[in-house]
Amino acid sequence: MIRSVLNAVKRNLKPIRSKTVTTSSNLPLQVDAVVIGGGVIGCSILYQLSKRGVRVLLVERGKLTCGTTFHTAGLVWSLRHSQFEIEMLKRTKRVFSELGADNCGWINNGSLFIAHSKEELREFAVLSELGKSLGVNSFILSESEARELFPLLESKNFIGALYSPDDGVVDPYLLCSALIKASRRLNGTVLENCSVKEILFDQNEQGRKVRGVLTDIGSVEADCVINARGLWSNQSIMGKDTPLPFITMKHSYVVTDTIQNLNKWPNIRDHDLSIYFRVQGQSLIIGGYESNPTVVNNVPNDFQFSLYEMDWTTFEPLMQNAIKLCPTLESVGIKSSICGPEAFSIDRKPIVGPDYHINGLFHACAFSSNGMMLSGGVAERVAHWVVNGMSSVDVGLYDLKRFDSEKAMDKAWIQQKCVENYSNKSRSKQTILKM
Repeated sequence: MIRSVLNAVKRNLKPIRSKTVTTSSNLPLQVDAVVIGGGVIGCSILYQLSKRGVRVLLVERGKLTCGTTFHTAGLVWSLRHSQFEIEMLKRTKRVFSELGADNCGWINNGSLFIAHSKEELREFAVLSELGKSLGVNSFILSESEARELFPLLESKNFIGALYSPDDGVVDPYLLCSALIKASRRLNGTVLENCSVKEILFDQNEQGRKVRGVLTDIGSVEADCVINARGLWSNQSIMGKDTPLPFITMKHSYVVTDTIQNLNKWPNIRDHDLSIYFRVQGQSLIIGGYESNPTVVNNVPNDFQFSLYEMDWTTFEPLMQNAIKLCPTLESVGIKSSICGPEAFSIDRKPIVGPDYHINGLFHACAFSSNGMMLSGGVAERVAHWVVNGMSSVDVGLYDLKRFDSEKAMDKAWIQQKCVENYSNKSRSKQTILKM
């Protein structure tokens, strides 16, 4: 049944080509802030800083979206087990409204979170009440009610679901294009094919302070640098680096052949089976989190708009889980497969905030498959930090400083914990709906 057409997928990838992107000859001599990295996080920070009147330059070594962003499934949830994270999700969707839903490919089709036990349903009920207190509606459904919304579900194989109508999907290419265009109108600057070789800093009695960046086409003075390099955020460009506790792993999904009568059905997330679905046209995207993920060391700098061959042995258990939830999928073929590198932190939360050792350096990376849905909210916090010198809300959940600095230097420990927490099988019930 399963057949890989990876080469065809690669041929259809679309790098952003926009008049809003300047050429390398337009390198400014001085700006207020430099954003390194042209994925959805870098583009979002560029937009938020430009909105605030900051003179900001985004530098991308390759082409915009060429890292993880181009192959993301684009799922956007509305609920988490903390007020802070729900607010981050709400703020991201607010950005979609600012840019225009059609401009960023936002589709509000809702989501169903599948429950296999009464305990899960009780937890979903608690989560639903938290969401409602913060203006996010959701409803507990019976298995038959869930099947009415997503008819492929086999109601015998689960006992109920949480329905979150405010969820949806977003197109990564369109979103980043809209962010870049809006930023350009606000005098933000973008340089593609421009590599940052070194972060420049001064040394004084307070320690090291950012004074700019050195690129392969010249230097730029800046008081602030934001590291949003995704997979490459740990690469050395600042001398003695602050170690960032994340690793890169392969993450995969498939796109099915045409399924008749497929409609604008909600996304599906099943934590017990470790899978997710989303409708794409007349096909279904099926993905998940393998129990034995593949760690990738040292992703090459030129690994841009690139994918790996699918490891069907590793992915097959997820397909079997998908069939368990939706038995009709057993007779549906696979049109294409996606297997790409993504950065995952120890606790599967982003790493955001000021550097330990260098004043004026900020990090925003390791979004652990949550980049699209958290991009707008996190970018607002980073922009506020840059402009005001502090965050207006508690960002301890994402702050780099939540990690013990000594442990964060233990690469073996980091890899062990990241792999353990990649699959939902190792997560306690209190962490449910983190992705």
